[in-house]
Amino acid sequence: FQLGVGWDKFIESRIEARTVPSVTLHTLLRRSGFSSVDLLVIDTEGYDAKILGMVDFTAIRPLAICYEHLHLSADDQRACLSRLVGHGYRVAAVGIDTLALLDGTPPS
Repeated sequence: FQLGVGWDKFIESRIEARTVPSVTLHTLLRRSGFSSVDLLVIDTEGYDAKILGMVDFTAIRPLAICYEHLHLSADDQRACLSRLVGHGYRVAAVGIDTLALLDGTPPS
């Protein structure tokens, strides 16, 4: 097998749609017994803005957040940045990802 011609068909033949259970971050924390999050990483192939939009920053204040902005529209990228800055985060693009640090969090 060679990469190149036919690669798309090779990949597509191995993709399988499945329905999987999901829960909110708040529910996940409650079920696991955790009360806080230090690092939140989101990589949901284009749904990152929707997931980030569901985070209740009045209840959960991760020290650092990393999400993939590669597949987001310009409007969704702006909305994510505005939301994070509005909740006290400093943000920076790092390649295809955005890193957000809670203001006052020293970089390591």
